[in-house]
Amino acid sequence: MATDVRQKSSEQANATGQLLKQEFDRLGKCVSEALSLSGQKISDDIAARNRELSDALRHHSNGMTEAMQSHRESVMRLATRRWLSVLMTSLLLAGACCGS
Repeated sequence: MATDVRQKSSEQANATGQLLKQEFDRLGKCVSEALSLSGQKISDDIAARNRELSDALRHHSNGMTEAMQSHRESVMRLATRRWLSVLMTSLLLAGACCGS
């Protein structure tokens, strides 16, 4: 009878061990799948954010280029006006000096 109890206890322990192993394997697969999905979602979110930042940077860069071009044109107009003023003043002074 003692050997029957030991044998049944051993069989029950083996069955419980097998059941636990199966459950832990199933749980491990679920955790692995969840981690994989989470990693993929994080990667997708990072890629989407990078695209947004790239678009924003391109838009900002285009805006800055347009602003710099506009500023450059304004500076050129101002410089041209100054030189024309200096030239006109010089011509008037030369005319006044030579005309007298």
